[in-house]
Amino acid sequence: MSKVLKTILDSYEIKDIKALDNRRHVVDAKKIYVKWLREEELKTYHAIGKELGRSHCAIMNLYKGADWVVENDVKAIKVWHLLTNGRRCNESLEVIANIMDGIDNQDVYNYVIEHLPSIIQARSKFKTQQ
Repeated sequence: MSKVLKTILDSYEIKDIKALDNRRHVVDAKKIYVKWLREEELKTYHAIGKELGRSHCAIMNLYKGADWVVENDVKAIKVWHLLTNGRRCNESLEVIANIMDGIDNQDVYNYVIEHLPSIIQARSKFKTQQ
């Protein structure tokens, strides 16, 4: 079992992602998993359907509702954030590296590195207040 699937199953307290269960939290977990497989692992609808024991049409339907869930449901937001944290960190580090690459003055470079944690912390506090 993949780390991603284990995280989703644990978060939603379900045992089997393939279960024929239409309760809301189970369907939401499936939507998140389908979104992960489609966007992060770049799997086709057919391949995802084969893995979950569903038709590609059923997978398309789950995927269609996945964005709404990860943007509006509190638990789904947290789970998706947890799953995509590594990718987002790598993207951020790449942006920071590109910015820092243009700094020739060592004092400025050191200043930015020293104050980066407080800038990130201030930004995260600002974001949660909105």
